[in-house]
Amino acid sequence: MHTELYKNIQKYRNAHLDCVIITIVSARGSTPRKTGAKMAIFPNGKTVGTIGGGCVESQIRQQALDVLLETHESCVATCHLNDKVGVEDGDICGGSLTVFIEYIPGENLH
Repeated sequence: MHTELYKNIQKYRNAHLDCVIITIVSARGSTPRKTGAKMAIFPNGKTVGTIGGGCVESQIRQQALDVLLETHESCVATCHLNDKVGVEDGDICGGSLTVFIEYIPGENLH
């Protein structure tokens, strides 16, 4: 199901590069993707997979980039799909997503 995502993660880890995996752990109400959907973000900006696109993915992506490039600490984040940004973009589903943003360090072969 997530074969391409995991292959890419291993490729980056083998190159000693960090990445982040975003997994939807809870989806309430109307949401673009459901529990279990995954997306990976790599240091060069490449992404594999999706957690829904639009403003929800953009909002979570920003938090994930902070984890990848700054804190290096996994965390949980919630995005409500009924906020002002979504209304302006026309991307309102009305539900909410909770995601686990998991920091994956590159392999250290020493």
